[in-house]
Amino acid sequence: MEILNDTKQRITEYIEKIKQEYGVDLEPSSIIQSAVHKHIDRKEKIREVYANNKRLVKIWSKDGRPCYYCNKQVKKNEWTVDHKIPLSRGGSPIKESNLAKSCSPCNSKKGNLTDAEYIYLKDSGKFKYLL
Repeated sequence: MEILNDTKQRITEYIEKIKQEYGVDLEPSSIIQSAVHKHIDRKEKIREVYANNKRLVKIWSKDGRPCYYCNKQVKKNEWTVDHKIPLSRGGSPIKESNLAKSCSPCNSKKGNLTDAEYIYLKDSGKFKYLL
């Protein structure tokens, strides 16, 4: 709650500055309310993603499934949850169809590529030119 109060204070100060500089009359309460809702919505989304990934960690830790990209067995604590279509490119953070069990090296090398782009470049031998 302290974070929200700090945010409200900063928004109120910013609105006052705009009023003074530009002579514009803004209603702080509606702007603050909008900022608070965005903050709460973001926190809920983060909780949802975290809960989903935590569930996958429990499932994938037991299933013995290999890395989605290199097909090597991944030790219990050495794998990551990768987004087949990166979030930065519109991929879903929570749809299980967009998530893959990946070893850390593959996840790091893949970066912002989609799963199809990464696999194509890796299998064709062209990936070394991107590093």
